[in-house]
Formats: sequence, structure tokens, C-alpha cells
Amino acid sequence: MPANNDFELVNVLDSANPGLLALAKSVLEGAGIEYIAIGENAGAVFAGNPFLGKVRLDVAKDRAEEATALLAELQDEPPASS
Repeated sequence: MPANNDFELVNVLDSANPGLLALAKSVLEGAGIEYIAIGENAGAVFAGNPFLGKVRLDVAKDRAEEATALLAELQDEPPASS
């Protein structure tokens, strides 16, 4: 991500599927797209809570279109609109 705080994050994937998340992260890393995984450790802290099982992958807005295209065939559900 850029060193300054002048960037916007865009959600490109929401999933509770650990296999899908691992694959999506690998695809983004392979393309050189940095991401932030939000909620990744919530399940460990609040085990059994179905509302905390999803992980959200966000990327910088200027890479969102590319990331979305790369992940399009992987998604088992669309990301929540922001």
C-alpha cells in the first residue's frame, strides 16, 4: 500500500471459506496486489459466532478493477457493496 494515507480501500472478496481465501490471497500476491484481510482472526477469538466467520479482502482503489477481474471466477459469493 502507499506510504501515505491518501488512498481508499475497496472490498474485492467476502468469504468464510478458508480454501477460497487462501487461493484468493495467492492470486493477489502473484499479481503483486497488496491486500488487507479484515476479520481474519475474529473466528479464533469468538469461536462459534456465525456472524464473525467471514473475512473481507480489501485492496487499494487503483488496483480494485484488476483484483476483481482476477478473483471473479473464484468467488462463491459477491462482496458486500460499500
